[in-house]
Amino acid sequence: MLRLFLVFLLGLGLVGCASLSKESCLEGDWFAIGLKDGSNGHKAERRFDHQAACTKHGVSAQLQVEEYLRGREEGLEEYCTPENAYDVGLRVEYHHNVCPQEMKAV
Repeated sequence: MLRLFLVFLLGLGLVGCASLSKESCLEGDWFAIGLKDGSNGHKAERRFDHQAACTKHGVSAQLQVEEYLRGREEGLEEYCTPENAYDVGLRVEYHHNVCPQEMKAV
């Protein structure tokens, strides 16, 4: 529940076209950022968009790749479920084929 609350708070910080707000860049909680990206089905390469957004905000973000990827993997556990696949299909969203083989339904 705490993770979902953190993801919600992080989502509130997103503005415009930038993938992260200046506040999120300054906070630098790369695990929470990865968790949000994973639970939304983003590819791992999205971290480069975040770095660019922080640079645009004038913040020299030290991307902690291991923390980001660990958070994203945990977020994928929420995203890569049969129920979510059904919901993504209902919303006619594109599925980026981000789910590891062991998480895919057989």
